[in-house]
Amino acid sequence: MEKYKTSDLYLASFLKAKGKIILKAERTGQKVFFHFSGISDSDITGFYNNEKVGAITYKDALNNLKTMIFHGRE
Repeated sequence: MEKYKTSDLYLASFLKAKGKIILKAERTGQKVFFHFSGISDSDITGFYNNEKVGAITYKDALNNLKTMIFHGRE
């Protein structure tokens, strides 16, 4: 899996904290989908298996994505 999209804010924050590239944020109705490139299955399973990322890095990624949502940035 090379390209990946998710509406899960916490998964998207985890992927961003791991240094994955967000291609765009797309609003569809009430949901926002984050499109990533360079995603592997192990990146996704890492999230569900409680893989560690830095707390400050994760917080910054989460805040960045919230800004994208609330200010309509792509």
